Amino acid sequence: QLRGRVGRSNRRAFSYFLYDPKRLSDPSRERLKALKEFSGAGSGMKIAMRDLEIRGFGTLLGAEQHGNINSVGLYLYREMVEKAMRELRGEEDIGVEERAVDTELKNIPFDMVIPEDYVSDSIERLKIYRRIAVCKEENEINELESELIDRFGRLPYQVTSLLDASRVRLGAFKIGISSVEYDSYSESIIMVHGENHIRESLGIKGRRLVVNEREGKSILYGVPERHLMKTLKTLFLGAETVVQ
Repeated sequence: QLRGRVGRSNRRAFSYFLYDPKRLSDPSRERLKALKEFSGAGSGMKIAMRDLEIRGFGTLLGAEQHGNINSVGLYLYREMVEKAMRELRGEEDIGVEERAVDTELKNIPFDMVIPEDYVSDSIERLKIYRRIAVCKEENEINELESELIDRFGRLPYQVTSLLDASRVRLGAFKIGISSVEYDSYSESIIMVHGENHIRESLGIKGRRLVVNEREGKSILYGVPERHLMKTLKTLFLGAETVVQ
């Protein structure tokens, strides 16, 4: 933001950034690296895209936006606007098959990004993130996975984790779960129900499931981090779509 405000008049301008290497956080190091790499004319868009990757975007794995969007997430916000427009036009509401996937995954402790050394172009990485976010069927994610392997080679573990998390998110959405959060301290998975949640579909043998109907939550205890992804897949992959 500071750099973008330098040199906007008819005078040549300079900016100097001073920092203590010992006190830098990882995101700060990434931002400085982006400023160093994208220093030529027309690099503002690339810097913006890189910053978007560093700080997070949309509701792919948890929303961090501004204003009203900050409260509900980019895609859910867009869906709410579209729903209001349909009501004004007197159109019927859409079913779960057509709705944007707005289930959020929170505090999932896996590195779920597309590394620069796998896809070097920042704009292309953003396009891939977007394509993952709008997938509404598991086979779409599978096809995208095959395409990535064909175009860029063997998937790094970060991309594998990203695609697995996207499959879990989609499966949770289809059975009416609005958010899935992992609590590492209590080793539990906290699931917030939607209106048509099928709680009988949850629970794994040997794990304690507590259902709070009043708050619309289910909590599955006894899930250590090393078993988290396997447990999430067991819970949500292959789940049947909720009948609206």
